[in-house]
Amino acid sequence: MKNKIKFFMISYLIFLFVGIISCEDECGPSPNKFKISSFNSEILSIEIINENYQIKLSDIENNSVLFSEFSIRLNAAYKSYYASNGIMKNIFVTSAYACDQAPPTTDEKITNIEIFANKDFNSVNEAGKNISHLFDVLVLEFFNGFPYYEKFDLKEYINSNPSTANELIFILKEAPEQTSSFQFEIKYYQNGIDLNNYNFVTNEVEIRKN
Repeated sequence: MKNKIKFFMISYLIFLFVGIISCEDECGPSPNKFKISSFNSEILSIEIINENYQIKLSDIENNSVLFSEFSIRLNAAYKSYYASNGIMKNIFVTSAYACDQAPPTTDEKITNIEIFANKDFNSVNEAGKNISHLFDVLVLEFFNGFPYYEKFDLKEYINSNPSTANELIFILKEAPEQTSSFQFEIKYYQNGIDLNNYNFVTNEVEIRKN
């Protein structure tokens, strides 16, 4: 009886290791983490097509845009890497049974985002003051490999201790007191591996009240 049990255990272990090897040959090792190394930033005209936040982005024409169509886009440049969790049981289950390659995740966290204008936005939100409360943010998320956007109040989003995202789009919630040309500075902070902060100053653009 003991020999039968021993034979079964050896056979099972051989089966597991063969499964791992064949799976790695078929699928290959897959990075399970990503880290942000830099951002590509720009200002764009945005059209929100429906309530599910499908959007259309385009260049701003004639350097003038309605406040509700103004957006600042931060698109992350990131690197994928493999980080072992040291739990062999998880490796066996993933490799031997599924061979599915889950999208990489991140341990990096956004700690703060500040936005400043080069002139008074209105009588309360003056030049040099953090006006991030005047913005919402569209965050690019993925579900089963399909991208979609979620909208948050920017201050509430920051306070939720979010993980870093592939893309952030900042949109104004209200119009300036007067139609005028503005330049914005974005100060982005994260608890990262290669990057802890990022600054971006937009080109000057006219933002119209109506």
